[in-house]
Amino acid sequence: MQSVKLRMNLFSRSGAGLEGPIMHGLCTLGFAIKHALKLCAEDDPKKLKGFKIRFAAPVDPGSTLVTKMWKVEPTDNMIPALDDSTDAYTIEVRVMETDRVVINQAYVLFHR
Repeated sequence: MQSVKLRMNLFSRSGAGLEGPIMHGLCTLGFAIKHALKLCAEDDPKKLKGFKIRFAAPVDPGSTLVTKMWKVEPTDNMIPALDDSTDAYTIEVRVMETDRVVINQAYVLFHR
């Protein structure tokens, strides 16, 4: 088992009138990109070409993240500069325990 120290932002919730820590957005992003690399790029970070994400909700520490991905066709105008050397996937991340969407309106690009 691998032990990972996670950074939590203890102040974001207090400013919004909520209690308790939240996962830092970059930590949530890291898990999403790691899932995408494993599913679509043979776990090879050199294949990552780029990504665009939208954080939709905070993540509580200890939450289980579920990443869903769909391959985007080159004819889709949603993603700029999509060419024959690039594979594109839309990506959505939810918290399994609450089904809350935490990353959406997002895509990830990989070199073929």
